[in-house]
Amino acid sequence: MNSLTIDTDVSSRVWFITGCLGGIGRYLAEAVLAQGNKAVITAKNPAKFYSLQEQYPEHALVMQLDVSEFHRIPETVNKAIDRFGKIDVLVNNAGYGLQGAVEELTMDQIKQQFNTNFFGMLEVTKAILPYMREARQGHILTINSLAGGLTAQPKLGAYHATKFAIEGLSESLAQEVKSLGIKVTVVEMGVQRTDWWGSTLIRTENVIDEYTQAGNFSNGASDLTNTRTLNDPQATAEAILQVANQPDAPLHLIIGHDAIQSIRQKINLIQQEMHAWEWISDAILSEENSDV
Repeated sequence: MNSLTIDTDVSSRVWFITGCLGGIGRYLAEAVLAQGNKAVITAKNPAKFYSLQEQYPEHALVMQLDVSEFHRIPETVNKAIDRFGKIDVLVNNAGYGLQGAVEELTMDQIKQQFNTNFFGMLEVTKAILPYMREARQGHILTINSLAGGLTAQPKLGAYHATKFAIEGLSESLAQEVKSLGIKVTVVEMGVQRTDWWGSTLIRTENVIDEYTQAGNFSNGASDLTNTRTLNDPQATAEAILQVANQPDAPLHLIIGHDAIQSIRQKINLIQQEMHAWEWISDAILSEENSDV
């Protein structure tokens, strides 16, 4: 394995991390502070993070933020700027899972899923971009769990829809801000050893019997969590930090063997379908341009 060249001037950066309820957010905040960076740590319930603020009084700022409460985002970002003067790295980590077949979900559930996972991420990004644009530097990392923006599973349709939306937005944004010195990375994570499948997962109460066996989610647990070795969230956080320390960064950062395998299977499936149906897909190119 080739060793990565670490940017030597990384300990003076300011990180802004959303969704620090635990798991990746917690470990990433700890790793950032341990490296000597400053960190703005936000969460719906930030009480468990005040110990970090006490441990790193000059480097940590803990604030309450629910990203679906859009009106609170500018004020929170302004407080971070007032405290540290800049934001170098944004980590969009806030989000949750919504389990249910597409037909089972209510529109209110789907809208709230988008408000947190997509529109909340977008509002935070738009609030911080002007400061990065003015500084002509910055790095935006958005967490897409379960390879969410590239593959999908049954009974997580609304969740995956938000992650696919993040994927498209990020790919466009990366092209828009590249000349401004701002990097964009979408983190495609495999299944993590966190509480994602536990108390943080919202399950629809509207159950349609015909969908009970779809994906074997009837007991509220993914087949993935039962049959694969879960990825260590602390190691994942350290990998994210390592990539953020590079002068260059990938648009897609795939973490976990399961994520790699899922994406490879998706690519293979698309190639197989393209080959099988190319006789229709390519037919229009074989036609004479009789309408011209």
